[in-house]
Amino acid sequence: MIDKNYNKNISIGIIVLFSLTLYYLSSIFFWSSDSPYFALKFEMDDTDPYRKMLGIKDLIESQRAHYMNWSGRFFCQSIVQVFCAFTTRPVFEICNILVWIIFLISSFKLTNVSLKEPIRIFILTSIFFFVFITLPLDPPFLVNYLWMGTIVLIWFNILLFNKSNSIPNIIWIFIFSVIAGNAQEAFSIPLCGALSIWAIIQRKKLMTSQWVTIIGFALGALILIIAPGNFVRFGLTLKSQTSIIHNIFNAYPQILISGGLFLIAITHKVQFKDLLNFRLYLLLILSIPFCVILGILMKFENLSRILIPLNIFLSILVIGNIKVFKHTYYSYLLISLIFIIVFIHEYRMNKSNYQKYTLITNSYHTSTDGRVYLPDSIFIKDDGNNNYYNLGFVIQERSDNPNKPYIKILPESLSKIKINNDTNFITQIGAQAWIFGQSVNNPQKITIRKKICPSILKLSLIETNVNLIHGDFLILDTINNTIISCHINNRVFLKSCVQFE
Repeated sequence: MIDKNYNKNISIGIIVLFSLTLYYLSSIFFWSSDSPYFALKFEMDDTDPYRKMLGIKDLIESQRAHYMNWSGRFFCQSIVQVFCAFTTRPVFEICNILVWIIFLISSFKLTNVSLKEPIRIFILTSIFFFVFITLPLDPPFLVNYLWMGTIVLIWFNILLFNKSNSIPNIIWIFIFSVIAGNAQEAFSIPLCGALSIWAIIQRKKLMTSQWVTIIGFALGALILIIAPGNFVRFGLTLKSQTSIIHNIFNAYPQILISGGLFLIAITHKVQFKDLLNFRLYLLLILSIPFCVILGILMKFENLSRILIPLNIFLSILVIGNIKVFKHTYYSYLLISLIFIIVFIHEYRMNKSNYQKYTLITNSYHTSTDGRVYLPDSIFIKDDGNNNYYNLGFVIQERSDNPNKPYIKILPESLSKIKINNDTNFITQIGAQAWIFGQSVNNPQKITIRKKICPSILKLSLIETNVNLIHGDFLILDTINNTIISCHINNRVFLKSCVQFE
């Protein structure tokens, strides 16, 4: 009895530890980019500037515009807008942890894990923590993946374990299934593909309530998929493609999680062919190739977000079929070490970004020309990609003051350079960072040279000739007929040099 209670207390302690960690990290994450954007009413066109939402009527009109112009996730995005527009950060963060705990409970039920098994609780909880910690910890992302993932797991439990065919039960199951199907396309599309095959295989074993659950889910997914906004967004996505290798590389945390799950399955000799007899595992196995197909169709754009549902399904599939883990002590030790490393990384990154974007927003609020000057050491972080998260609060600021200029984030060194009419200049602002300007009428040729490190290789890469007038460089600003840009090299295996030809 003492041993059982001891294991339960350990399991509860594990859940509390990961929950508090997630809560703390989300509390120091700066709500930028989409969060301020969702606090405003979406318009059907650009004739009316974004403005603050005043009530439920604005919320409904906003989601109609969202459905027509961006995506079909009206249920998910309605939740996001409620929290961004009508509540405070602490309210969302508390609700988010409650949803996280419900997510864990739902996954424990599906994997048949009990509180008496702290090692399985620890491994499953840590994997899910690693899955979600790769996301920006704000409402647009957490609601889209953690909250909607929770709804999908609850839907799984209803599909597999609900046996009541009463009329009231059928009605609420149908409504909930439509919501689950509309949750998020990265969940809905692979599951619809898997369900179509699964239902055919299981058709003689399915009850009326299960058919209603499947049909409701499919209907919700159809409403999501046929949204006009999806086609608008998909067209923009294809136009903004970088490279497949780049997209895959950016998804490396989720790829490592997938690889780790397959490694666990192999080392513990999980026989996937033996899982086909259990309905949940058959459905999960069928969903995996459809996740891969979705990634290929999207040319691996936002691959990390497509892999999140895949890793959730794989976690339930693998951990649910391993009753006894080998090398328990070393598993605890390894995962604990990874947890500490991830926590330190996320803490430093979130705290740094919070300070950085707080400085940007406060400076922009008082700026008359839209220019914000950052210390050089802060400006060069994240490859100088300082504008990525700024669109939301700029729109929010301009909703109150439409004449406010758009933001221009610049290094502090630039404010010390005297830029006359048609000036060419190069200034080093870091060990491997330069800011440079090129005259519009009398441009001087600027060249970026790169060498592969270590220097013993003496291998030079192709030179890049800077053409700010017709080139693909990020334009920071234009002052006195001088176009200003920067080059920041954070790749340790390369050494750069920027100079006049």
